[in-house]
Amino acid sequence: MDLIVNELVKILKSELPLIKKELRCASLFRGFFTKCLADALSLLDDELAQDKPQDAVIHQKKARTILTPFGEVHYQRRYYLSSTGVKNYFALDRFLEIEKTQRATPLLRAWVVKASTGMTARHETEIISLLTPVSLSHQAVNQIVHEVGKELAAKQETEAVQAQDAFYNGTVKSRRKARYVIVTGDALLYKESGREVHHASLYRLTIHEGSRQVLKKNGQAAKNRRELINAVTFSSTKRENVFWLAKTYLNGHYDLRNTVVITNSDNGSGFTPDKFETFGAGAGQWIHQLDHFHARRKIEDRLKNKFPELQERLYRAVFRNYDFGQVTTILTTIDSVLSVDPSRNYQERTEVQKLFEYLKRNWSSLKPIKAYGKFHNPGGLGTSESGHRRYSNRLKGHGKYWSAAGARAQALIIDCVKNNTLEQYLGLPMVILEREKWQYDGNQIRRFLSQPQRLSEPHVGVISGKVELNGQRYFA
Repeated sequence: MDLIVNELVKILKSELPLIKKELRCASLFRGFFTKCLADALSLLDDELAQDKPQDAVIHQKKARTILTPFGEVHYQRRYYLSSTGVKNYFALDRFLEIEKTQRATPLLRAWVVKASTGMTARHETEIISLLTPVSLSHQAVNQIVHEVGKELAAKQETEAVQAQDAFYNGTVKSRRKARYVIVTGDALLYKESGREVHHASLYRLTIHEGSRQVLKKNGQAAKNRRELINAVTFSSTKRENVFWLAKTYLNGHYDLRNTVVITNSDNGSGFTPDKFETFGAGAGQWIHQLDHFHARRKIEDRLKNKFPELQERLYRAVFRNYDFGQVTTILTTIDSVLSVDPSRNYQERTEVQKLFEYLKRNWSSLKPIKAYGKFHNPGGLGTSESGHRRYSNRLKGHGKYWSAAGARAQALIIDCVKNNTLEQYLGLPMVILEREKWQYDGNQIRRFLSQPQRLSEPHVGVISGKVELNGQRYFA
């Protein structure tokens, strides 16, 4: 310690500008850390050699370089040979759980993938090299993101399979009891690269218990600022996978017998009410809501604000009064105005008819929550749409093209950062469990459908029967 302090004093006494003195001090600390860590690894390897198995023989020492947040660390460790020649290993690497091909330490990988959620790989390499002594290429950053994303996906699926088995076997220890549980879902489009560039979908589901006002440090509620309660987000490029993950989490973490499950979506493709019905299984009550943001935007797009007074009445009829008779009257009035006005074309009347069919088709999903009983809106409905920003800023725009694996990895990393589970998953041992998948066999299905149908025989009903009541038998 005295040697380091003396070196720092020499640097500070020099005639260099202050900024260069800081650079010299930073270089001194980096060199000191890497040297101390290398010496510590060597001492640990010596201790492990004293407790080596009897059937193991130390063959030689091999050098290795690992990349830490404080720079490159070079050290040597012993290579062990077993008598059978099968279990050859490095005791130090096994003790520290460092993978054979892993060059960056877990902390550095966590920093890299966290930074990747808000910037491109090239920008990230500049920031990392500017703030740390680590030098990474954008290809190395992309490789770390892909590797971590694949690892997170495997561990997340393993955790979901274990939770699913525990639920079916009745071994779940404790589950939360909540008055309301909200499941909101939506999808966003991104450009997927390949032989032909096309748009692909990222499916997202968010589970939470409503919203509450954000509290300041002094304990007072912040104005117009709210946060979700116990929110967890799932994302995937496959809709079936994200629904399975959300359903498994819901069953494993919540006791839904006295819970009102409210699902919310835009009722688009893949997010229709029948797809969300699975979340209401076993719940006290299930309510599906069409997101009001999408409904309002549909009304604006169809009417194009050309009838402002009637449009305001339509909003009240849909969202406040929930009266389809008023909706029919208002849209019929708009259609009649368009039919007598020669300046209005046929296309505008078609838009009004499409709006009527849209509201009629989704009318049951627009029913207010309070109309179902003594319930209230817990807040947080439609948050999937507002929660797209972090994903869309990373995946969309500025000429960004993604492979399916890259988009899946980046979205999963953003999920873990939002859910505060990134360090938890990176610290878990790698145990891969996969859920059972149904194998699709088109030929077998065609053979089944092509079988000749047998004519059904009409049922003659009950010929005779008996019923016992109070010890007496009554025959039919």
